[in-house]
Amino acid sequence: MPHDQAPPLLEMTRAAIPRPAALGPDSLVWRYLGDRRYGLFGRAATTLQVMHPAISAGVAQHSAFFSEPIARAIRSINMIVGTVYDAEADQTSRRLRDMHVPVKGTDHHGARYHALDPEVFYWAHATFAYILIQMVDLLDHPLDDAEREQLYQETCIWYRGYGISDRSMPTDYPAFHAYFERTCAEVLEATPTALRGKAMFADPKTIPQDLMPGWLWRLVAPPLIRNVTFMSIGALPQSVRAAMGYDWTDAHARRFARACWRIRVTWRVLPQALRYPRKVRAAFARARR
Repeated sequence: MPHDQAPPLLEMTRAAIPRPAALGPDSLVWRYLGDRRYGLFGRAATTLQVMHPAISAGVAQHSAFFSEPIARAIRSINMIVGTVYDAEADQTSRRLRDMHVPVKGTDHHGARYHALDPEVFYWAHATFAYILIQMVDLLDHPLDDAEREQLYQETCIWYRGYGISDRSMPTDYPAFHAYFERTCAEVLEATPTALRGKAMFADPKTIPQDLMPGWLWRLVAPPLIRNVTFMSIGALPQSVRAAMGYDWTDAHARRFARACWRIRVTWRVLPQALRYPRKVRAAFARARR
């Protein structure tokens, strides 16, 4: 796609894009997306995204992924969660979409890309849908077929809130599963951005941040980030772990299963203030009123 041409979305008028149904308090997305356990698989979503050549290039060329990764992650998570829980969630969705208008260029293969190409933008969303389903299935309760389909269909409503063509979006969960497996096998690769991110998070004390003094970060960050990294590796498809060079033995799988069990058991007794961040609790309070 030439740099001076907009992706298909921008050729459409906003009035031509159907307004999606809202995701309300009765939805599974509303119940689980704001759950802090979602963050335990955050590195899985990031890895799946930056293994896509177009997203890899966009992140390397247009973001602070390496200069301020923690601050960037906090900003991104806050906005993504806001696309469901903000009082004006549709406006948050459009604002997030519009932030990606200037994200375009050439990837490491020499192919041109634009972040708002529907195939590219949907893959980024698909990684969030994938880890949401994984989180519920592994850290809350095993999903039955009806719940899995409902949760997937709600992620479709969530995606339509961005106002981008949904031509790449599978119609049901089995089709989504096939699409996801195909993309992992045929499109994803160990891109320069993915490999650099892997190396950075393998040595957490060196990660740039301004949240706390350096000495304190070097003390508290390694165990926290290594745990999140381990949980995220466990949530990845085996084909992706292999492509990225992550070792995953039977011992790793047993350790991961034990960790998931402990989280499932302890989460049920935690107070809401520990299970959900402030933005989500505020949305719950608005819903009750």
